[in-house]
Amino acid sequence: MKNKLVMKTAGTLDAHLQRERLRRLLERHGYAVSSVEVAQGSIEASVALPPGARHSVVQVGDIQLDADLELVALGGELVRLTATESSILHALMLRYGTFVSTAELIGAIWPGENPAICKGRLYTHVCTLRRKLSDVRKSFAIESGRRGYRMWVDGLASVDLAEAF
Repeated sequence: MKNKLVMKTAGTLDAHLQRERLRRLLERHGYAVSSVEVAQGSIEASVALPPGARHSVVQVGDIQLDADLELVALGGELVRLTATESSILHALMLRYGTFVSTAELIGAIWPGENPAICKGRLYTHVCTLRRKLSDVRKSFAIESGRRGYRMWVDGLASVDLAEAF
């Protein structure tokens, strides 16, 4: 199955510089890349998922996260994430629609560190993740509350993927 992915870049020059880097990265992780082109400051790649089970790829609706590559595809558009952002999104996608406690996220991302110190770091990473993903898809949200954080997409039912495994 071929997918067309689009990655927005800072401009046409950046897109040309990043095109081959993206191809090598995708191929190194087993994706079949049929083409990678630059169009209006964006990189457009036609790819097929690697054969066999990939445990690092999680999907909720039309949102796919490849935690190994630190890339998320939202309806065909690629967004680069940091390792920490990827870890946060991975945890939220596995528990889609339910709250993941702040302590649980901190323990998974920074094991053994003082949760009181890490709370501000987590908040900063969640804010950046919100901005990156809502720029691409307006119906995407990461809600925060007393119980922690949860991912939500308008029109998508709540499913706890962690219980499916």
